[in-house]
Amino acid sequence: MKLSLSTRIFLGFIIVVLAFGAASVYTVIRMTELQRSVTVVWQEVMPVSTDLKELSRRLRSPEEFLTVRRPSDQQWIERLLPRVDPFRHLEEVETRLDAIAANPQLPSADVAPLAKVAERLRTFRTGPTLVRALKADAAGIPEGVEAAEESRQFYENLVGIVISRASRGELVKGDPAARAVIRALRRINRAVISASRGVADPIAALNERAASEEKAATMAVMVIGGAALGVSLLMLIMIQLSLRPLGFLRDGVRHIAAGDYSDRVSVRSRDEIGALAGEFNTMAAALEARDEALREQREALVRSERLAMVGKMAAQITHEIRNPLSSIGLNAEMLEDEITEQEGDARPLLGAIQSEVSRLTEITENYLRYARFPNPDLEPSSLSVEVLTCLRFLQPEIHESSIELDAPFELLERGLAPDVEVDADQLRQAVFNVVRNAMDALRERPEPRVIRARFGVESDTAFVEFTDSGPGLEAEIADGIFEPFVTGKSGGTGLGLSLTQQIIEAHGGAVQVEAQSDPLGGALFRIELPRIGGAGSATTTS
Repeated sequence: MKLSLSTRIFLGFIIVVLAFGAASVYTVIRMTELQRSVTVVWQEVMPVSTDLKELSRRLRSPEEFLTVRRPSDQQWIERLLPRVDPFRHLEEVETRLDAIAANPQLPSADVAPLAKVAERLRTFRTGPTLVRALKADAAGIPEGVEAAEESRQFYENLVGIVISRASRGELVKGDPAARAVIRALRRINRAVISASRGVADPIAALNERAASEEKAATMAVMVIGGAALGVSLLMLIMIQLSLRPLGFLRDGVRHIAAGDYSDRVSVRSRDEIGALAGEFNTMAAALEARDEALREQREALVRSERLAMVGKMAAQITHEIRNPLSSIGLNAEMLEDEITEQEGDARPLLGAIQSEVSRLTEITENYLRYARFPNPDLEPSSLSVEVLTCLRFLQPEIHESSIELDAPFELLERGLAPDVEVDADQLRQAVFNVVRNAMDALRERPEPRVIRARFGVESDTAFVEFTDSGPGLEAEIADGIFEPFVTGKSGGTGLGLSLTQQIIEAHGGAVQVEAQSDPLGGALFRIELPRIGGAGSATTTS
């Protein structure tokens, strides 16, 4: 479906708006998700990290008193050590981390590290990690301390022994149980510090992700904005290209206004402007055809006026000259009879006089014939037969001029059916004029000199083509060869070919000329007449 220009502009505007809208929506969504993650981390994860750091600090504070350097240290141990209770704090941290990991607003990338920290703390609290760590030390586990399977239970047993001894004042410097508590607190502190670092990982990841999201959002905005800008530029270019034919239409209108109806607007689009250009070209073609018709009518009118003038002049000239010419010719013959026995230059001079009188008589007859051209008396006949009969009559004259006549005379023996309606006498006169024009063109040409005739049918016309090996016609002569008094040879009247065209057009046909032809190189004259019986396939007879 071809979209109109207005629809394409509207769709382009919608695409630009959607592109900018998509960039804005994408940025808002990504920033909203990041804000949720930041809220969870800062409101829930950060307090956990702070509590773990505080717990680490508490685990380090009893070490100074557990060395029992002063008697008062036992009192501090009795008061301070029960307050530490690290496993209760670790259990609280586990619960909080589990709750944070279950929060749907936290991305899965942050959930996994927190869940892993909670699991490590749970394993440390409920497993034998602490017992194994103390057993692995060189000091080992003090005597009288029950080695429980759970780290929490083992710690409580160990701390209970130390507090009991401190309350009785039995702790001394270097007491094995007190030193075991110090090693236990240090081991627990390492677990707390590891957990604190594990909880800090999502915070660092959040910072990295925030920076990454900012870059991604910026890049997305730039890409989508660039795409939208590109679409805008494409739409601008498309609009410019779509409206560009309006300039061609404006120039075309100016040419039409100036009278140049041949100008056409070359617009290939199929939108409204293309349709307008098509209508403009149709209008220009109609105006050109009308102008051409008017021009032809004007030329025909001028030609008719010229022919009427020529006819009037020819009639007057013929009337005034024919009788004196007849008298001069008759007197020359009589004078020639009187001086038959005499010698000298008289008889040649009289012959020259008679020859010129005959030539002038022929010219006057041509003028008279042209001026009083009768309507043709049409009868069915064969174009080939009529033309070949005329050529056979002219054949001795042609051969006498050392010219080869190439024509299919064998067609005369085939009994060809009538294919045109012609006035035989007028058609022969037309052929005489064409052939004699070719003979005149060949008189000064070196041999071989050839005149060729070819027949054929084409659609609803029958035609004969005459070509020769002469020099051809000059362009300015060929353009007006059928106009009266236009001739390319000295001594010509310029009426023969004009009379030929007049005869053929009176038969409903046409005469065409080409200045040069192949392969002979001379001029080509083509006489076309309407066929009897309608259209047929195009053929040519050699």
